Amino acid sequence: MERFEEVAARYEQQITFVAERLASKGVVQLEKLGTALWVTANTEAETPRDRANEIVKLKSHIEYEDALEAVREFDQMKAEWTALNA
Repeated sequence: MERFEEVAARYEQQITFVAERLASKGVVQLEKLGTALWVTANTEAETPRDRANEIVKLKSHIEYEDALEAVREFDQMKAEWTALNA
């Protein structure tokens, strides 16, 4: 257990940031956000609309408006993290 305490202490700021923003979300919301993160990191789609379209292509059960909302939420979280670490 000591090893995990050291790791947790080292990444406390990151763990707290993520937990505060994601702890209350359900599986469906987490899937959309996770896919938004993946599309942002692994495709050439740059604009929110393009990334939302990529999400819908990958996961046809996700509606475009929900995908766009997830992209915007992901972008907001990324911006908050960047501001905290500037």
